[in-house]
Order: sequence, then C-alpha cells, then structure tokens
Amino acid sequence: MRKAFLFLSILSVACIAIISSCQTAEPDLAAIPTVAELARVETLPPERPTAEAIPATFTPAAEATQPPTATAQPPAPEQAPTEQIGNFNRGGTSMPSLLPQETPLPTITASPAPTLPPPPTLEVNPLNPSLPPFETGPVTRKFGSGFGNNVRNNDRLDYVKIGFHDGPGGSAVGIVEWMTTLDSQGIPFFLKSADDAGTLFQAQELSKKSGVPHILVFRRSGGDYELPNYFDDPTEAAQEHWQKHLDAFPPELDKSMVWIESANEVDRGRSEWMARYSLEIAKMAVRDGYKYAAFGWSSGEPEYTDWQAPEMEAFLRFAADHPNQVAVSLHEYSYKNEDLFYNYPFQVGRFQLLFLATDRMGIRRPTVLITEFGWEYVSLPSPEEAMAQMTAVMELYAKYPEVKGAAIWYLGGGYSNIPQKAQRLFQPLAALSTSAYYERPTYPPIEPEIFLDYWEKEGITP
Repeated sequence: MRKAFLFLSILSVACIAIISSCQTAEPDLAAIPTVAELARVETLPPERPTAEAIPATFTPAAEATQPPTATAQPPAPEQAPTEQIGNFNRGGTSMPSLLPQETPLPTITASPAPTLPPPPTLEVNPLNPSLPPFETGPVTRKFGSGFGNNVRNNDRLDYVKIGFHDGPGGSAVGIVEWMTTLDSQGIPFFLKSADDAGTLFQAQELSKKSGVPHILVFRRSGGDYELPNYFDDPTEAAQEHWQKHLDAFPPELDKSMVWIESANEVDRGRSEWMARYSLEIAKMAVRDGYKYAAFGWSSGEPEYTDWQAPEMEAFLRFAADHPNQVAVSLHEYSYKNEDLFYNYPFQVGRFQLLFLATDRMGIRRPTVLITEFGWEYVSLPSPEEAMAQMTAVMELYAKYPEVKGAAIWYLGGGYSNIPQKAQRLFQPLAALSTSAYYERPTYPPIEPEIFLDYWEKEGITP
C-alpha cells in the first residue's frame, strides 16, 4: 500500500509541473503564415526575376507584335471580348494588381517605328505583260498627281512631253495601251509616225472622243518626199514639194489635227533658201487649213546666225502669228548612250538658240516640235537609265509652253534592235506621265551665258 501511495504522489507532482509549464509558455505566432500571405504565395510565379535581370535600356523591335519577356509568364486569365477600334479596345483599361509587389519591374516602352520614305513600287507592266515589272520611285521635281485637265488649264504647270516616233516594221507592242492610259487621264501625248498612219489614226480618234489635244505629226519619207529640189527657185520648189506631200497624205488623217513635216534634216548650208521655201509652204498651209512643221533640222543645227538672217526672220514672224498651224521642227540627240546632256546645250536643248534669236528680234517664240529625240540612231540605254537621264530633259522642256513635245527614236524597222529597246519605255513613261507635272515660269528667259563658249568659238558678239 505504501508503495502504491508513493507512486501516485510522484505521478501527481509530475502532472502538476507539466500543467504549470504549459500555462506559462507563449506560442510563436510569427512562424504561422497569414491568409493573405498564403494567397500571395499561391499567385506569384515561380522564380520571379529581379529588376537586374532585364536591362533598363531594352527596347523591342518596332515590328514586334508582343513585348519581350525575360521568363515565361503564366497564362493570363480569360477576359470578356472587347470591341477593337484601330489600336484601342473599347472595353476600358485593365485593372492594376491589388497584390503587393516586393520589387517593381522596370517599365518597358516600345520605341515608335521610324518614319521612312515609301519604298519603290514594283509595278506589273499593264501595257506589255511580256516585259518584266518596272520599279518606279520618287520623281525628281515632282509637284503632284498629274490630273491632265487641271494641268492643261493652269498656265503655270506643264506635263511630261516625251513621246515616241513610230514607223513601219519594227515593234510597237504596247503603244495603244500607252496612248489610252494618257488619254484616259486627260494628258496630251506626243506621237510622230513616218509613212505608217495606223497609230496616228487611232490617236486622232482618241482625241476626237476625249477632247485631249494630242500632238500628232506625219511625214512621208524617201525619194522625192525627203528633201526639196535645192536647185529650183525656193517658191516654185515649195509649191511642187508641198503638193507631193498633200497627194501622199493619208485620207483617214484629219488635216486640222495632224502636223505635216515636209523635209528631213535639210542642208545646213542652205538655211536662207530653206527659210524662203518654208515661208511659202506655211502660207499655203494656213490658207488651206493644214498644220505645217518646217525644216526638220539635224541635232546640232542650224547656227545662231542662221536664225538671224532676214529670210529666216520673215518666216519666224509668220510662224509667230500662226502658232497653231506653223511650227519649227527640230531634232535633238546627244549621240551618246551614257549622257543625254552631252555637249548641252548645243545638241539636246539647242532649241534655246532659236528662242534667244526670236527674243532679241522682238518676235514671239514659235511653236517647236522635236520630231526626233534620243541618244543614238541604233541604240538607247536600259529603261532605268533612260528614265533617269530624261528627268532633267523633261523639266527643261516643261519650262517652255512653245515646246509641244519630243519623239523618242525609234519604234519602226531598219535600225538594228532599237524598236525592241524603245518599246520598253512605254510602261515607265506612262507611269511618270500620269503621276507628275512641273512648274514653269510665266516667260522663262534664255540665259546667254550658257552659250559663251559657242560665242567665243564662232567669234559672235551676243
């Protein structure tokens, strides 16, 4: 019994000691996570990067559709669909996170895309599908879209005046499309044809329907048509030669719309004789309702003193009085594929010598038709190079309303493969003609200084 009582006493004391110890110890509450902290732990992504992991200067590429991230992010919760307008959503802005952030991430702002000039447009050739596409870019001295009617009705603007010289044989695939493209935009084109009246007739009928004043020139070539008889009296020679051309003038062509060129690259040593001959034909043409293009001077001709001769002055005064029926026909070639402005202004641009002479004689500048224009008789540059070289010439011709146009040589046969090269200019020239026009002075002066070397060489006092 005593042993049992002793055991129970010891057990009671031990229990009381244990209970007392439990009542005096305080719990460690800091070791127990709160509900908010448990929620935060559940929503944070694993291994979240610090600010140092992302360069502060990082800028995504402008064309990127999504901003770059340093690590994979958990999928975003689904949102209600919103209406998209441009780059903005009409669903309002997204709500910021209410959860605390230990270290804020740096703001990543996409740089705006740089403003670049439009790249060249690679256009499919609508005029001649067999040709490769042509790259068109900005036009030097481009003043706006070429709305033909507006340009023609503004005496301070002018259009591209470069056209083509057609003829029998050769290759003119695409010429009808070139004509109709310009005609549909109200833009006059320049077209000359020797012996073949087919394309001229089509152009003439286009003009009758649209009212666009295309500039059309016809010449009968070869044999007695080419040049007058220099050994006859110029008046009699003019009457005989003009009648030959009237007899050969295609009946389908309208004499009030198509210029007749009666001579080609005349003798430069007979300028006074040619002036008398041309004046006689000019009088007959005006009397009978025709349009006459005189001379057909070769590139680099005639001389400045030839324009000043009394016989030539008489012709120029008559031409100035009848600008819609009497014109001066000139040829302007550089004779070099590498440089259209070679020997400027004594080949291409030589028409300015004529205007300088008439200005000093107090005569109105005559109508000028550049009925042959280009580089060489049997060759011309690639379309890209040709268009680049012609840019300055187009601007030069556009300054002078008396210059009605220039015909690129040559679409007809008999001159190597030049027609195949010339026809490749249909599409780029049409594209330029329908997209560019030029400003011009009211009455652009001719600067004698551009001819100083010429004056010194010829011993002429300007």
